[in-house]
Amino acid sequence: MTLGVPWRPSAPLTTTPWWVLRCSSVGRWRRPIPRPPSCVNFAPCTGISRSCPVSEPRDADWALLHLAPGASREELEHAYQRRRALYDPGSLATYSLLSDEERRAFLETLEAAYRRLLTVCPPAGAVPRSAASGPAVETSSETPAVLLRRLREAQGVSFATIAARTKIRPPILEALEAEDWAKLPAPVYLRAFVVQIGRLLGVPDPEGLARRYLARRPAGTEAGRR
Repeated sequence: MTLGVPWRPSAPLTTTPWWVLRCSSVGRWRRPIPRPPSCVNFAPCTGISRSCPVSEPRDADWALLHLAPGASREELEHAYQRRRALYDPGSLATYSLLSDEERRAFLETLEAAYRRLLTVCPPAGAVPRSAASGPAVETSSETPAVLLRRLREAQGVSFATIAARTKIRPPILEALEAEDWAKLPAPVYLRAFVVQIGRLLGVPDPEGLARRYLARRPAGTEAGRR
């Protein structure tokens, strides 16, 4: 009402319920809600990092972390922590050199390079697996001893390397691959040795391999020296 004159609508008021109007009119003007990329790192905001597909390492990744190709997992971890600390927001060394946006972009690049290199840097104590090593299973024509020798030679692992990681003496390793029972220790020790070597060489079931190996031991064989 204005100045005592009652207000009259110029058109008849609709009696259509509001929820009907809402459902029928929104669709025409609705825009699709933008979705985040399939691979987004939410860790800086939420502390939760979404797992992302990791691509193959690049030469630039090694250079970014000041590492030579083939570096160990331990070297990679140390290099990553050093570089990240240098470019963290609280670092005085780069505080006045980079803007917040440049710093954030560099840390994202560093994180991506680190994750790619993790796929090729073996953990400490791991024996590098060769693509030419073939399946780590026995064929119908090979014994457990032959399988261990095949895997060891295909992966380029020497007796000295296995001895350094398992504390099994090289003469025992040679006797084990040759099934020279007179030079091998008692079954309780021999079983543990086969399991250790099998795990080191990537045998899927080292316990089963040890059982099959001991099943070939001739009855009445005397154990050699450990």
